[in-house]
Formats: sequence, structure tokens, C-alpha cells
Amino acid sequence: MKQILFATSNKEKLREFREILKTNVVQIELELLEPQAIDVDEVAREKAMQAYRVLRKPVLVEDTGLFIHAWNGFPGALVKLVIKSAGLNGLLGMLGAQKDRYATAKTAIAFYDGKKVHVFSGSIDGVISNEARGASGFGWDPIFIPKGYEKSFAELSGDSKNRISMRSIALLKLKEYMQEHDAD
Repeated sequence: MKQILFATSNKEKLREFREILKTNVVQIELELLEPQAIDVDEVAREKAMQAYRVLRKPVLVEDTGLFIHAWNGFPGALVKLVIKSAGLNGLLGMLGAQKDRYATAKTAIAFYDGKKVHVFSGSIDGVISNEARGASGFGWDPIFIPKGYEKSFAELSGDSKNRISMRSIALLKLKEYMQEHDAD
């Protein structure tokens, strides 16, 4: 696979992309308008088209959401705004004593080649912990415990997280597509 442009300002996501894709992923920092939607596929698709309009080159963008089942999928792709406004403890406080703490973490990676937007999604089920746990990762990693595990994403090693994460699932779909289509 050849060099890939990835529109992100998040160094941790860039590291995960490089580790999972095992290729040269080049970070491009762009100020993109964040579409206000719960659906990560829709957000990623819109951001990919924005990035392409600026760069005029094939580009990847990513969006990740946390879909809390008891809240009918809210906050979804809006989780970054919720955490920015209320913090992890605020989100946990809003859940309070809620017994149904099941959630789905979903990532959508959009690749736009100037002709068509291709969206590759991955998801993993889990639960929201009662408290933030762990120091690695980013965003809501300290409060999401993937199904079959007792540790939050932030407590798992980078390798362990990369083997099971929703981002890894989506990236492997992207990698397969790019190998089949010799895209760059």
C-alpha cells in the first residue's frame, strides 16, 4: 500500500492508523467543520468531501462515536462534544445509577478519491464503567469496557486494543479495499 493522507490533528489516532495499516500514513492537519449528527458514517462522509475540496487529493478521515443503548444511541458521533462540555465524569454522572450501561463503540473511516466516498465501519459492543479507569488511549477510552474484557480501553495495551477495536475493524476493511483496488 502506498502513502495515505489522513486528515487529523489527533496524534494517537495517527499512531493507531500506522500500526494497524502498517504503511506510511501522512498526517494532514485541516480545520474541518464537524457535521452535527449522531451517525458516524454520515459525519465521516461529509468530512472526507470537505478535506478533498481543500487538498484536491485522495484523503482519509475518521469519526468515532459511543452509542449508549439506554439513551437510544446518544451521544453517538456527538460524544466528543459531550465530553468537551461535561467531561468523562459528567457523562458518567448523567448515566448515574442507570442499570443498562451497554454501549456500542463505532468507527467510520471515509476515503474519498474525488469520485466516490467509500466508508468502512467497525463496531464493538461493551459497557460503560462506573468510573474512569486507565491512563492510556484518548477520549472516552477510560470508561468503555469491551465485551469479554474486564479492563477499559485505556487499561489495555496498545497492541491489545488494536487487535479488538472498532477502529482496527474499520481499518482492516479499508486496507483490504485498497489492496484490491491498488488505491493510493
